Amino acid sequence: MNKLDKYILIFSCCIFEHGWGKSLILDLQRNKIYRVPNDLKIIFESKNKKISELLYEYEEDDKETILEYIDFLIKKEIIFLLDTLEELSYFEKINLEWDSPNQITNAIVEISESNDQFLENIVSELENLNCIAIVIIFHKSILINELENFLYFLNETKINNLHILVKYNNSFDDVELVKLREKYLRLSEIVLFSATSTRELNESQCRIKFIQEKMESCFCKPFKDFCINLPFFTESQQHNTCLNRKICIDVEGNIKNCPNMQENYGNIAD
Repeated sequence: MNKLDKYILIFSCCIFEHGWGKSLILDLQRNKIYRVPNDLKIIFESKNKKISELLYEYEEDDKETILEYIDFLIKKEIIFLLDTLEELSYFEKINLEWDSPNQITNAIVEISESNDQFLENIVSELENLNCIAIVIIFHKSILINELENFLYFLNETKINNLHILVKYNNSFDDVELVKLREKYLRLSEIVLFSATSTRELNESQCRIKFIQEKMESCFCKPFKDFCINLPFFTESQQHNTCLNRKICIDVEGNIKNCPNMQENYGNIAD
């Protein structure tokens, strides 16, 4: 059968998000983002139309461009083609409902001289709330052996995703940092701020970054670090993913929803 006589079906895990200047295709199964021209919108709105019907209203040059878009989407397994309209009904839409057994899913814990004695208690309390991911920001100066003592403690908990941000000092040499990563597999990222240069160690499972900037509690992630998966996307349809089931302990031990918020819900020392 000629390709022009076929119908387009979008894989249910692929979501088209129309933007002002460009659009995004989110592949929630492969955890990928594609930046695409806004013109692709016509393909994603072509439900129940043959490709020939989709092309009917366009000039020859535009038709060639649209066919190139279709080939690109097929190659990336974002769409596939069906022979009959009846086949469209065989494929169910993706379920966008969201829930989680975790009372708290993510936490930011800022450690300073005034609250460092509570660190292990904080982690234990978060574990009781089924928290699975923690960002620890050490505003106080610590040595690499002190960091390893904490990682050893954390290894006995249910926390399975850990990001460490710590002020750089000479005890953090490359070899010792790589050893930490190899020994503690829950580490997803180590960021050493206020470093003498900006660079990154190429570790496949854990990014080890040196940055010259001072560390802020709440910061925007670059586009390449955006989280693209089904749980995160479905949560975002119903909640603010920055705040929903998130908690922060600031440098003074105040319990907040976000580091930059003024309101707090108590203090860990209470």
